[in-house]
Amino acid sequence: MTTKERPTTKDRPSTKQRPLRSIALNFDEGDDIESMRAAFGLGSDAVALDLEDQVPRSKLTEARANIRTVLDEHSGTVFVRVNKIDNPEILADLEAVVSEGLHAVFLPKVESPREIVALDRMLSLFERRAGLEEGSTLVTPLLETASGMRQAYEIATASPRIAYLGGCISKNGDPAISIGFHWTPEMTETLYIRQKVLLDARAAGIPYPVGGLWNPIDQPEALVAFAEQSRRIGYIGLITMPMAEHIKAVHEVFTPAQDEVDFWASLIPLVEEAETHVFVNGEMFPPNKIKWGRRQLALAEAFGVQPRPDRPTLQVESVGSMAKNMKAIHDRGRA
Repeated sequence: MTTKERPTTKDRPSTKQRPLRSIALNFDEGDDIESMRAAFGLGSDAVALDLEDQVPRSKLTEARANIRTVLDEHSGTVFVRVNKIDNPEILADLEAVVSEGLHAVFLPKVESPREIVALDRMLSLFERRAGLEEGSTLVTPLLETASGMRQAYEIATASPRIAYLGGCISKNGDPAISIGFHWTPEMTETLYIRQKVLLDARAAGIPYPVGGLWNPIDQPEALVAFAEQSRRIGYIGLITMPMAEHIKAVHEVFTPAQDEVDFWASLIPLVEEAETHVFVNGEMFPPNKIKWGRRQLALAEAFGVQPRPDRPTLQVESVGSMAKNMKAIHDRGRA
């Protein structure tokens, strides 16, 4: 795909994309429909069901039927991991799951943009067959190999369907096998990988990158540290294990804090009224800085957090005259 042909941010189906703090992997053998239904009671923002590695080949037909039933029953945000692009089973997977209830396809072990182009074309055919708007099904490539992560930007720009792209790492999983890193709870060995894919995703115009995966089930403090680090470097959420405790912890990290929401809700009108930078609490806030505040308020609203009506009032210490005011604040601090 040439640069001219690559989709831009405005080409993306942004009306379907929404911020997600958690995508819970309910990956099992596919023959227990009650387990699939129970996944929607864990509190996650999205649920992912499986047709790939966790499903025995002898149970694929049953798993597809169960997933389709669940898709028709639930109005939540549902992802389905299908088989690899070069596996003939992917055709039966897509025929079964492409429907109104499917939010996005997880495509596993993506190594090149050609795989995304092929999936995009397949999805268009199955969408037409199902009477859906062409382009309505989103795609999240799972970058589980060195090649996939190396080409993250090219993969992200291969189709306007791409959403929620992020660096996939896990303890002793496919990424570790491909890259060779030795997993530790601190995750320092994968920080570059996660930052590199995040930068590629942002450069490609993906608004809500989601990272992951923390798969140990008995280290809650380390999970919180991993989630906090992921948020600090720019992720909006994480792929999680299907555990209510994990989901709750991840939500607490990725939901903007009430004090932060109140601060930006109070500050933005002050900057807008001044039409220049203002000094509040000894810090300068220029007009371009409130773009960050608007982003945080939008995320907070999506996650159900509103500014409090009785939030504290901020006092503007000075307006404009940046050099003069910065010197005055500096001198005041030294006095």
